[in-house]
Amino acid sequence: SLTSNEITIQVSDVSLPTTYTKKAIIEDYTGTWCGYCPRVSYGIELVLAETDRVVPVAIHRQDEYNFNAQALENLIGLTGYPTAMLKRSISWNYPAPNNVNQVLNMTNGDADLGLSINPTIDGNTMDITIEVKFGIDYSLAELSLVVYVLEDGLIYNQVNATSYFGGQNPI
Repeated sequence: SLTSNEITIQVSDVSLPTTYTKKAIIEDYTGTWCGYCPRVSYGIELVLAETDRVVPVAIHRQDEYNFNAQALENLIGLTGYPTAMLKRSISWNYPAPNNVNQVLNMTNGDADLGLSINPTIDGNTMDITIEVKFGIDYSLAELSLVVYVLEDGLIYNQVNATSYFGGQNPI
């Protein structure tokens, strides 16, 4: 429920590198109650075994990790669980574990924009330093940067109605 002040940045240094490492975000719309959601988690594990050029994020609803993702769900037109989105606008083809190359292909080559996010925490205060560098002229583009602060390392039983993860239920 926090919103930062909007700022305008003038870009003047044109001697920047021209390419950056291309990465893809995987948004896993899920819930610990969702018996078919482990197929996306398994697909993510397969992708991570192939590359470090992805950033997976699990967006939970109606469970212990509930994140009010209504705005995101409306943006992508979510119709049910599980749903996996690549780069926010591309649906990861069903079933995800059989379509690892769809994700890997998005990480090929280089990017024209570089982004670095470095958070530091001191007690209950978080400072976030964000650096953005451009390899091409974006001066006429309308760009937005959205930052979500997420928890990592949370563990809770996941219902599993699939054969993934050895069919174990719960995971």
